[in-house]
Amino acid sequence: KHGYLWKKGPNWRAWKKRYMILSSEGLIYFKTKEAWTRDTGAQGMMLFYDMINPDGHPACEMVAMAMAGKRSSFHVLTKNKKRICAAASEKEAAEWVEAINQGLKDWQARMRGMNKSK
Repeated sequence: KHGYLWKKGPNWRAWKKRYMILSSEGLIYFKTKEAWTRDTGAQGMMLFYDMINPDGHPACEMVAMAMAGKRSSFHVLTKNKKRICAAASEKEAAEWVEAINQGLKDWQARMRGMNKSK
């Protein structure tokens, strides 16, 4: 999955539009789609390795607008912080949430398989 999302900036300040790519290792983001296609380097990433799902809760969930300040918002929990993102619509946000959580499950299954083969 890939496309534009808004991401809350450092220290919860401004929203920044970023081109997000969901890879087999996590969520990678770029300033623009062109930056991704030119492979000029990622702005940042949220790796599955760093995502947490405490007590079986999803690592990625929809967030109420009052909490995030933007409609169609969701958060991604990592070991170090809670990242807030927003999509253009509720439907698109729900698709991202589902894809991120599924990606994390797939990554965890691959890691368990690698550990069993050692």
